[in-house]
Amino acid sequence: MDIQQAVEIIALTNEQVDLSRKYFSSRLEASKAKISLDQLLASKYLKSFRADKPNVGYEMAMIMLMEVEPMAVDLYKTWQYETATYKGIEKILDSMSTKISYYQSVMKYQLDGERNG
Repeated sequence: MDIQQAVEIIALTNEQVDLSRKYFSSRLEASKAKISLDQLLASKYLKSFRADKPNVGYEMAMIMLMEVEPMAVDLYKTWQYETATYKGIEKILDSMSTKISYYQSVMKYQLDGERNG
């Protein structure tokens, strides 16, 4: 492994740390929005929704909630956007981990060759 490869690995791990922080932030924001939606639904609207539609499911209740509560639309958008964001970041982090693991394997192979060479 040369210096250029070592610099690339350090940059990759730094980027991984940054993305991990963004992942955490998006996961947290998605959670906050979902909790707020659930509280709003349960505290104000679910009883009346069930009176109109006894077997209302969660997704239909969310749609009904957005129909009657303007704040629910923004919370739902935040929940969906942040969920999509953290799921995308999760895939990128998996790819980065694979690449870092590959570099580690190359380093181990080179070290083993130097010891046995």
